[in-house]
Amino acid sequence: MDTHTFLRSVAHRQDGVVTHGQALAAGVPEHEIGTLCLTGRWVPLAELVYSVDRSVVVSRRARVRAAVLSLGPGAVAVLETAAELHGMAGPQVTDTIYVAVRSATGSRGRRGMPPGRLPMGGHAAAPAPHAGPPGPRSADPAGLRPATRNGGTSPRPHRPGPASRVLAPAVGGARLQVMRGPIAPHEVHAVAGIAVTSPVRTAADLLLRLPRYPAVAMLDDGLHRGLLTAEALAGVPAMITGRTGAPAARRHIAEADGRAQSPLETRVRLRCADGGLVPDELQHVVREPDGHILAVADLAWLRAGVLAEADGIGPHEGPDAVYSDRWRQNSLANAGWRVLRFTWTDTLRADYIPSQVRAALSCPVGPITAAGR
Repeated sequence: MDTHTFLRSVAHRQDGVVTHGQALAAGVPEHEIGTLCLTGRWVPLAELVYSVDRSVVVSRRARVRAAVLSLGPGAVAVLETAAELHGMAGPQVTDTIYVAVRSATGSRGRRGMPPGRLPMGGHAAAPAPHAGPPGPRSADPAGLRPATRNGGTSPRPHRPGPASRVLAPAVGGARLQVMRGPIAPHEVHAVAGIAVTSPVRTAADLLLRLPRYPAVAMLDDGLHRGLLTAEALAGVPAMITGRTGAPAARRHIAEADGRAQSPLETRVRLRCADGGLVPDELQHVVREPDGHILAVADLAWLRAGVLAEADGIGPHEGPDAVYSDRWRQNSLANAGWRVLRFTWTDTLRADYIPSQVRAALSCPVGPITAAGR
């Protein structure tokens, strides 16, 4: 296998990217790397990290991987970028890539090698996921801050040159925001070989930054998908004690409910709660007399016979979904249930959803022939 074929096989395992160190270790001379970049055969994505196949569209994960690799073995994807890698819903999607350089990690790589020059194998080492609950607390959890040129918080560039190349370069068209702060070893996991803060550390960091609705949606999604556990979430208040935003974060934690299956369901529930109309149940199963499941309602007020559905884009927009929803709603209406349907736009008005639910709850209840679970 020739050098470039071997490098392409390495790139295939790394979202199409290789590091400068990997290229050198494979036998590509320094001057040839420069020529490959100048002629456009290789595309620099970040400091000393390249896309080696210009015919392939560079993915978002490739850009994130390039950003993390460019800052060396102590680099970890954090904040919204960590949530993105974990697939956690809630935080707003952003082009910015957030990477932290761990305070406890020195500025030199393995055996004195500059951080960008990783040996063949490719990734900054990331400990295996921690199976149990997190440790008692980090030295300064959620203490991430932007790296600056002042106060010694700027990461040292891999080569002589402007610090801005490390602080905010264009990572394949995305902005890189370098953060600094302590991250404990057990708080570092790996997603597809990319070092990333654990789900619970990611949640702790973002709870201090996010408004209430996306914050609760993030926790709901993490609990629903098993990325977060109730035990781990119960430890977050201790992790963020003393941090700006901690009181609000604790309130958001108290509102989390893993039964919500989408951020829209979370928003509908919170609008109801804000209007003093907390539902009796979430994901309420409605059965016909013979036990057949007629529907699973997102929210239910059982004594009033009222159900509410969150109609998101995707699950309810196709023709088959429209016909299925219509059949189900007719069946529920014939069984005595009143069904309300809400969209994302409905949640943008604080008063709309509570007013609709309140009106439905005030109507007399007829006989219900399809009972709950």
